[in-house]
Amino acid sequence: MRTPSIGYECAADYLTDDVEFHDFYRLGTVTLYAKVILVQLAKQYEWKEIKFVYHEAFQRDLKKYTGFFNQHGIKFTVTPLTGNFDEAVTIFEYLNANKYRVVYFIGDEYTYRTMVCAEIATETKKGLTWVSEGVHSEAWWTAEDAELLSEHPECTADRIAEHMQGAINIKGMGAPNPYDEKAMSTELTCFKGFTPKTFNDLVQTHVQGGYPIGEKGTEVENPFNSVLNYGADGTCALVLAVSHMLYEKGKTIEEVRVLDESNYKEIQKYIRYDLSFEGASGPVSFTGNDNPGTLGVYQLMGQEDILVGTVGWNDAKSMDIDQNLMDAFNGGIRNDSWTEADLDPPPPEAYFPWDVIKVLARVLPIGVPCFLAYLNSIPGFDTFVARSLGKQTSTVV
Repeated sequence: MRTPSIGYECAADYLTDDVEFHDFYRLGTVTLYAKVILVQLAKQYEWKEIKFVYHEAFQRDLKKYTGFFNQHGIKFTVTPLTGNFDEAVTIFEYLNANKYRVVYFIGDEYTYRTMVCAEIATETKKGLTWVSEGVHSEAWWTAEDAELLSEHPECTADRIAEHMQGAINIKGMGAPNPYDEKAMSTELTCFKGFTPKTFNDLVQTHVQGGYPIGEKGTEVENPFNSVLNYGADGTCALVLAVSHMLYEKGKTIEEVRVLDESNYKEIQKYIRYDLSFEGASGPVSFTGNDNPGTLGVYQLMGQEDILVGTVGWNDAKSMDIDQNLMDAFNGGIRNDSWTEADLDPPPPEAYFPWDVIKVLARVLPIGVPCFLAYLNSIPGFDTFVARSLGKQTSTVV
């Protein structure tokens, strides 16, 4: 079956391989280049060690991270995690024993929440530096996890948020930079009369109110906002590809519906090399399998994820850690909520009996003369002393 395939997120780096995945395209921004931002932060804040925790599904891209960290002298340890609570506890026992305070996490939000709960359960000092990569549902830390709470009632949403203050998340934005007025006001190719801003506002209205508005059960409680626009843009890409075949190549609708080998190659060629349009997620075109996008750097402050920086795809792909790749917004990354581990209490001083010395100093000047006077009053004591010292005694008549 010959059907063009466009992924709406699919941020894994290995999908860039256009030989193995030669007829595949994806709209999501590759997040592998987040490792460049992490190395820059590690050097800027002089982190002693990074605990790199990943969900086992991430295994395929692991060496690309560890090799990059080694290349730039970043000290780290790696731990796979399946979401098992006891495994998470051992991670924090290690961090606390060694006074390390940085965790880099790649995985789903369930595993992430389990990690933060383990931090709480081990009474780890608040102010840990959390850095995560990838898209999670909107404000996932505000949701109560009934299963987790049944075993660990201390891990409420409020406590989770307290222990995550200052947490950084690096992900594909899935939208133009909200501070770029020109990009946010550009008319969409497939949705005439809409701009990225007005289209996203409309989508958010239906996410919260249902479709049609008020239709019960169609609301989305915790949407993945960073990928919402990709659905519209993927549909637009396929519509433009079909339009190309019908109106520029003169094919019939039946020829497009059931593609033969020649028509399949033509539509693939168009998508890979010629497709270009203004989408809800920003400009859309493909370089190999990828749609160059922008990485957003967000930081949790209170209960809100604040955009503090953006990194262009080409800038991040250069992997030049010596260049300032990030455009800062809202004051940039802040470290005021991050804290160091508590210092060990100083060892007790070696014991010396100063109290005894003080007592003796007071007693001896009085006690010794009195004791000697007492001895001297004993009849014959002076004779005993003289004989003990080997002296002769004489009797006076």
